[in-house]
Amino acid sequence: MSQSEVRRLVTSVDLNGRNGARDLAILQLFLQCGLRVSELVHLVRDDVILHKGVGRLRVRNEKGRQEQIGRAHV
Repeated sequence: MSQSEVRRLVTSVDLNGRNGARDLAILQLFLQCGLRVSELVHLVRDDVILHKGVGRLRVRNEKGRQEQIGRAHV
């Protein structure tokens, strides 16, 4: 995706809507961490590990990888 396509996608989220903050967080995780759709849909709250403004995301796949969550996404 080009930067303008990403920007349009992210700015299309209605932050005033009931699920706006959730939808934006999902999009940011998907785009910034390079998650596959299958990894994204299987995330549960315990997969997100936050500590002092920095986070890690435990991805449940065959390799059991972890992704860094930057400060902008925490």
